[in-house]
Amino acid sequence: MGAYQVYVLKETEYSEVEWIIKEKIEVSKAVNAQLIGRSVAAYFAEDLFDEALEKTPLNFKIHNRNASEFGERCVQSGERGPPPDLDFICERDNVIYGIDIKNWIRYEKDTVPEVKKKVDAALQLNIVPFVIARYMDKETMFAEVIQKGGLVYQYVDLLFPMALSSLARRAEELLGYPIRCVDSLPLFMSEYILDLHNRRRAVYGLS
Repeated sequence: MGAYQVYVLKETEYSEVEWIIKEKIEVSKAVNAQLIGRSVAAYFAEDLFDEALEKTPLNFKIHNRNASEFGERCVQSGERGPPPDLDFICERDNVIYGIDIKNWIRYEKDTVPEVKKKVDAALQLNIVPFVIARYMDKETMFAEVIQKGGLVYQYVDLLFPMALSSLARRAEELLGYPIRCVDSLPLFMSEYILDLHNRRRAVYGLS
């Protein structure tokens, strides 16, 4: 959790702003707690996309979930432990994607290797990397995904379930966190994914 800067008039006493500092810290802790482990929102975005991918307008065929194998290929890891996997391996119009969802509130330097691992996993499986994330820096987006033949959808708003609407409103008011509370993936997000797919087909001359 990062530190918070509060700018006040010179004559303002700390006791006058102490309450807001403490509340910001508590709300920040509450939001981050929802994004780790088995908490309510930890896999919420993945569940949203899982439901939306096979429905109209996307109509993707999901071959596998949480997979590090496809066909006769397996992802090889240069590190100890299991190889990185992809949230979805799916297909539309004979294009096969390795999709990974990143519903992160923070995006820091140590998250860039995670993106690289997922892209490498898709390339090892000879499928198209597709990273769907709340945020990604432009350098990583272009150098690590797009220039390697992949797609990126940066959807900006953190996705939370409706049950966390009160927390989301407080986080936006106090911390400026962009949070969208939904029961299902908004149609405009599905349409944007479809547009990315169609533009890729046009670029590569796919019918």
